[in-house]
Amino acid sequence: MSRYTNKRTGAETVALDDTSFIVGSGEFVCIVGPSGCGKTTFLSVVDGLITATGGRIIVDGVAVLAGASTVPEYRRRGAQLALLDRRLRDAGEVLKTPATRVILAGRVPSWAIAQMEQSVQCWTRVYSEERGMRAAGRLGAGQVHSLLNDHLRAVGLSRFIADLCSMADTMLWDTRVLWAANGIWPSEEDRYAADLGLVDAISNLFIREFTQAVLDAPIPIVTGGHALVSGGLWTLLESINNDQ
Repeated sequence: MSRYTNKRTGAETVALDDTSFIVGSGEFVCIVGPSGCGKTTFLSVVDGLITATGGRIIVDGVAVLAGASTVPEYRRRGAQLALLDRRLRDAGEVLKTPATRVILAGRVPSWAIAQMEQSVQCWTRVYSEERGMRAAGRLGAGQVHSLLNDHLRAVGLSRFIADLCSMADTMLWDTRVLWAANGIWPSEEDRYAADLGLVDAISNLFIREFTQAVLDAPIPIVTGGHALVSGGLWTLLESINNDQ
């Protein structure tokens, strides 16, 4: 159980109640539900970022205590997941705000652009590159080209990120095109670690420096693969429409 007390009014809210959850080793689980149902609170309690007012959390046989370092690696990665959640929420707030500037980059499908036009009132800049690069054999042949990557090579990583941020208030980025244009197709572990912002877990030097630059950017930049700028964007827009 997790309860919150409003410091101004003194009113108490039960954020989670009668919640039981087991995840086995190696399992991948998604937490879904409507806005305000307690998803973030649940994950924060599991991670030990906030203290449950009842019950207990056990990870690998160790009790998770808020503010403690009982499972330091688990807590460090959980904090990075919270950072990703914050970037997603911040990006969503930008999309909700009329006349803000958004960049979509990577293998952006035409229907996703149309969905943006229908769902939000943002100025959208689209860099749609190399759709079908894997199916067409360009990825395997090392023939992927990217205008964004050309600019990166011309001005360097720091200036490149600064230029993007000067043109947008948020960015959703299928980074695989830029990486492939650099001759890099990182391991699955590096790809997911980069998307989650787990810089120390990335073995490829370029991907590690790139990810750190994204995290340091003054605007929320959400990175991922093709799914981010297709189904992920659609889901984000749907959630915005449902909240309005």
